[in-house]
Amino acid sequence: MKKLLSVLLILIFSHNLWAKKVALLVGVNDVQGSNILYTDIDISIISSLLKEYDFEIKTLTRDKASLKEVRKAFKEFYTLNPNDIFLFYYTGHGAMMKGKNRKTQENFFVLNQTSFTGDNTVTGGILSDKEFSNHLHKIKAKKISIVDACHSGSIYKSLANKNQSHIKSIRSKGVEGVFERGHSIEDFQAKKLNNF
Repeated sequence: MKKLLSVLLILIFSHNLWAKKVALLVGVNDVQGSNILYTDIDISIISSLLKEYDFEIKTLTRDKASLKEVRKAFKEFYTLNPNDIFLFYYTGHGAMMKGKNRKTQENFFVLNQTSFTGDNTVTGGILSDKEFSNHLHKIKAKKISIVDACHSGSIYKSLANKNQSHIKSIRSKGVEGVFERGHSIEDFQAKKLNNF
């Protein structure tokens, strides 16, 4: 009887034993006119580490690290449960552009098919911080995000609730190095996140 009770208690209180651990790893080596970053090495190291902890891993690199493929990959994780763990890792270029109202700045992940014009305008193929927050909002699992890119300290500014002191935001001052926003860049409303 004692053994049966122990088994029942384990089953009742260990629902996390069956929780999924999944990761989306995105690495962008180079984009039109930028420096090559050798992100394949970063992806390999993170992937090896996560495999040691039994994560299921989806990796997007090179031509697969496009906005279309990233959006498709995020949607695969919308069905996760609150007890599951979702880890997002990005390694590549990060940048800033003027907001839709031109008074604010938005961060974005530079993806494989991001396009720029000669006049310092980003015209498409980016994952903005606001769109990123929308995808994370739709994932009900516990979320971890690691960003290895320029402006990574401020990518989280639109994600944090006031009571989430573990989410740090560092905003740069001025508009130096901020891209103009092309007309084809979609605008998203930022979502505040729980379970992050």
